[in-house]
Amino acid sequence: MADTRKPPRPERVLSFEGGITRRMPSSSGVCVALSGGIDSVVLLHVLQAWAGRGGVPLAAMHVHHGISPNADAWARFCAGLCAAYGIPLQIVRVDITPWRDQGIEAAARIARRQALADCGASHVALAHHRDDQAETVLLQLLRGAGLPGLAAMGAHRVVRNPAMAVTNDMANPLPVFVRPMLDVTRAQIDAYARRHGLAWVHDESNDNTALTRNYLRHHVVPLLVAREPAAIANLARSARHLAQAADLLETLGQLDLRGMQRRESLLLARLLALADDRATNAMRTWLRGEAVPAPSTVQMEEFLRQLRQARPAANVAYESAGYALRRFRDRLYLLRHRDHLPIDATAEWNGRMRWSVPILGGVLIMRRRVGVGMGDRWVQAGRVFARLRTAGARIRLHPGGGSKTLKNVFQEAGVPPWERERLPLVHINSELAYVPGIGVDAAFRAARNEIGWTVAWRPHGVVSHG
Repeated sequence: MADTRKPPRPERVLSFEGGITRRMPSSSGVCVALSGGIDSVVLLHVLQAWAGRGGVPLAAMHVHHGISPNADAWARFCAGLCAAYGIPLQIVRVDITPWRDQGIEAAARIARRQALADCGASHVALAHHRDDQAETVLLQLLRGAGLPGLAAMGAHRVVRNPAMAVTNDMANPLPVFVRPMLDVTRAQIDAYARRHGLAWVHDESNDNTALTRNYLRHHVVPLLVAREPAAIANLARSARHLAQAADLLETLGQLDLRGMQRRESLLLARLLALADDRATNAMRTWLRGEAVPAPSTVQMEEFLRQLRQARPAANVAYESAGYALRRFRDRLYLLRHRDHLPIDATAEWNGRMRWSVPILGGVLIMRRRVGVGMGDRWVQAGRVFARLRTAGARIRLHPGGGSKTLKNVFQEAGVPPWERERLPLVHINSELAYVPGIGVDAAFRAARNEIGWTVAWRPHGVVSHG
């Protein structure tokens, strides 16, 4: 009689190692986030063989938080392990102080991600597994998270937060974070480690059930599994379904933002033309793309209500710890909180086309154009300075016309008040010659056939969206 049993699923015939490595993308270099715990030790063991076969450059990074009294011992363990494998290791000491108000766990996570984002590899491999995924879903449910939070941890995720890396440009692109063990269970990892005689360290903080994740791991999840043996797999599967739904909302938000978004602002009329749920989703999508946390649901609904009901000239704002949302005329602006600039700050041009002025918080872009901007004869004959706005400053933009105060010029041009206070003004000797985004004073204008200089201002942390 013929065997009518169905063949096993492909996932079930794969080896433990194959189930992990098949989820690794093609890469020009992988850095393993190595804590020294069993999960990351197993991941490194699997990937060192995979990388050797495929000729993929493999490295590791151990982030030393300095929180545990055993932190130095963990770093030494990782160094010895990588030396035995012949794998380059970076040990990076981090300071969690800047984020400590978010809690030790969150602060350590942010500092760790920032360090890993600057590892220099195209991909960073993290050792999260299926049990971690299930715990994350439960944790996010307790927090009342929305779809992006309930989707938990993605198998692949591009770093979008510029605060998580020192550089974010084409020459030094940010890595993709990959989690090739999301379909692997904690029990499978433990069995693999013991079968291969691997050693690892134990982080005592994982035993502290005062932390919610640890409480779920040690007390809640075992009860769920006792009641429903497939609980962990089902929670992980729900995370995948929720991730699909979150992706659809992200796509809808991006579609709604088309034609609405310019730099760090939204066209208010287009935003308010959307229904409440859709407008909220568009704002969340926008803020997520700008790598800032969105307001809570209650705060977002109240802010949207105020935007809809306020008079056109009303000052409607939302203030957060790291940024603000502020309405000005027909746009909604994202304002990142920046360091205070000294009002008397002055910088002299260094002759470069890209004129970096850290004391003023950005870069001035100098361009040469015939018949446009400041005349070359003035630029070459005088000293060119940039300084902040001074009270009563005036500019004459049109030959034969009268001068106007900068306040009037900014109002006519629709420059928001917070930008006026931080906009460097270009002077030749002691005279105001050029206002970036506005134009040149008529007294310094280039002749028709003369080389001219235009100036554009790029504050740090502001990204143009085209």
